Amino acid sequence: MLISIRPGFQEINMGMLLVLAVVVIQPGNTIIVKLFTRTDSPDTLAFYHSLVMIPVAIVPALIVWITLTLEQCCLLILLVPRAC
Repeated sequence: MLISIRPGFQEINMGMLLVLAVVVIQPGNTIIVKLFTRTDSPDTLAFYHSLVMIPVAIVPALIVWITLTLEQCCLLILLVPRAC
């Protein structure tokens, strides 16, 4: 993985730090998943993934959550048959 950051042209912000954190964490995640695939089924791995990711994702999602309007809900309902 190659990460390119232009130092000197802009100050380091939260987005850059998060990208660097992902670069450090991702290899560990890959190793853990490979170890789990030896003993657990794909269904179990998907369950574990959901169990971990829902609490991690809910906090930032609640911070920026915007409730859908009635028009957006209708458009979403119209799109569902096309996705199937």
